[in-house]
Amino acid sequence: MSRTWTDEEKKIASDRARARHAAKAFAVAVAEPAVEYESEVMRPDGKLASDDGASHIAQTDVFIARMKAQKAITTVDDLANLGGEDADILEPNANSNVEHTSAGLVWMYKHEPWGWRRLKVSRNSVTELIGAGFLDRCGLCGSTRCPGTPNGCPSGKMRQYRDCPVVGCNDGRGKRMYDMNEPGKVKSEVIDPYAIVDDAYSESTPELRTKAMLDAHIRAYHETEAIARGLMSIQQAQTA
Repeated sequence: MSRTWTDEEKKIASDRARARHAAKAFAVAVAEPAVEYESEVMRPDGKLASDDGASHIAQTDVFIARMKAQKAITTVDDLANLGGEDADILEPNANSNVEHTSAGLVWMYKHEPWGWRRLKVSRNSVTELIGAGFLDRCGLCGSTRCPGTPNGCPSGKMRQYRDCPVVGCNDGRGKRMYDMNEPGKVKSEVIDPYAIVDDAYSESTPELRTKAMLDAHIRAYHETEAIARGLMSIQQAQTA
């Protein structure tokens, strides 16, 4: 026998159905949103920065943040293959591995009298080095790929140089001696009455300056060649 619903029961059942439907709709609306992409850039306070937020951070701060976000580098060395006093008692691949973890290296630029030198530094030192005047890119051309050498930067001054003529010097490339004097510097017009002005020293040229540097290099690093070229005597070599 079918049940007979009163008007009040029908209203209660209808209200319950509407409540269940509303609850389902709300559950869909508050479902956990999809995870948004998070940039690897971190703000100086250590919090992640979005792509839009990163654009408002100073260039040096972004560089520091990227270095901090990099994972440590792990290397494994087999002591049996490295040599040394303990190598003879170790068999290769006999659990003699040593694991090293480091922050890794990154290129930075240091200001020099002639321009900006490119150097490899530890990522852990980036903050301190930037505080000391280092940059993440060349201070002249603004490139992160600038070789950072005299005559290597397209925005730097070209300087005259000599190469060491000794065979084998600097892995066959020859040590290069650049003339680092700044051209066009105006001499001081204030003359001390007690100062001795000698044209033999005041009238130097790039040729003379680079020759003096090269002679000193050969005497210090190529003793035999220095004697053969008359840059030092045998007696001077024996007492050096």
